[in-house]
Amino acid sequence: MPRYSIIIPCYCDGLLAVEAIESCLSQTYEADEIIFVDDGSPDDSYKVVVQKFSEIDTVKCYRIEN
Repeated sequence: MPRYSIIIPCYCDGLLAVEAIESCLSQTYEADEIIFVDDGSPDDSYKVVVQKFSEIDTVKCYRIEN
């Protein structure tokens, strides 16, 4: 089977990002990695995602400061 990564960009909508990541995790064919990138959101989007998925190895979280 082919290997693939999923990239989920986010700006000010952590709850939608959580839903997107949960949807990716529930698929029949698992991604090798799910990369969440917060683009400098002034809200707590990054914190919400990290708290929810910190124990799942395939979910990588990054934050870019603007």
